[in-house]
Amino acid sequence: MSLAHTPGPAFQFAADNLTGTPSATGLAGTAFAYGGSNADGSAVGVLGALDQDACYLVVGFAGGASTGEDGSSLVDILIDPAGGTSWASLVDDLAAGCSPTQSATVPAMCWYHLPLYIPAGATLGVQGRRNGATASSGRCIVQVFGAPSRPDQWWCGQGVEGIGINAASSKGTSHTPGSTGVYSAYATVGTSAKRHGAIQFTVNGADNNMLARGYYWQIGISGAQAPGTPTYYHTSSGAEVITRTGHAGPIFCDFPEGTTYQTRATCNGTSEAHDVAIYGVY
Repeated sequence: MSLAHTPGPAFQFAADNLTGTPSATGLAGTAFAYGGSNADGSAVGVLGALDQDACYLVVGFAGGASTGEDGSSLVDILIDPAGGTSWASLVDDLAAGCSPTQSATVPAMCWYHLPLYIPAGATLGVQGRRNGATASSGRCIVQVFGAPSRPDQWWCGQGVEGIGINAASSKGTSHTPGSTGVYSAYATVGTSAKRHGAIQFTVNGADNNMLARGYYWQIGISGAQAPGTPTYYHTSSGAEVITRTGHAGPIFCDFPEGTTYQTRATCNGTSEAHDVAIYGVY
């Protein structure tokens, strides 16, 4: 049966860091260490020199949770355009706090989908830091895609702007959800300095003694849910672990420079403050 419409862009190039022999119970991707007490850990390479230009980056983070500590964390994606390890920043301060230890049976990583240009020949790296004093282990899966068959139908940006980031404490912007199914009022996360063609949203850790709760979160603009954005779901546990259910793909948009992003949320019981961050691709 033939298609009755013109197909969208199909990527002709892909690369990832899922190498070696897979395990039925082990970890996938590349190991790295979150530095403790808001200090960056060592940079680690995650993907070798790209054969072609890429225009879509997908990254997932695991680990960083530690019982009795605030596991809020931020991770930087690094780049060396010349294919070495002389790192520069590609994407700063991706919130990934309190993510569970990833394995074949626990796949709930913190994922980001970023339509972002990466030149051929570049290598990618990662480094992270967390609020708690323990320098804990993390894991990173990275996938890149390029050579869309219909480049006129695929948009990608040149950079990523973090909104609401507090790098000194490895956190985003604090917000307390409403309790027992009642939404909090929309509150400001931050204002953009760039025009965004795609956005991502995430929730970072709460504190060193989280409650076992379920939450809904929404992105807002001018006191209403931002057009085209979903409701996000996450659960937290007393072991300082967050399990996120995010949007499986980029949230394409056209939000102008100077947009003030907001958030609101609700909980299944008595809520506690989390911190949130929004990332705009420009």
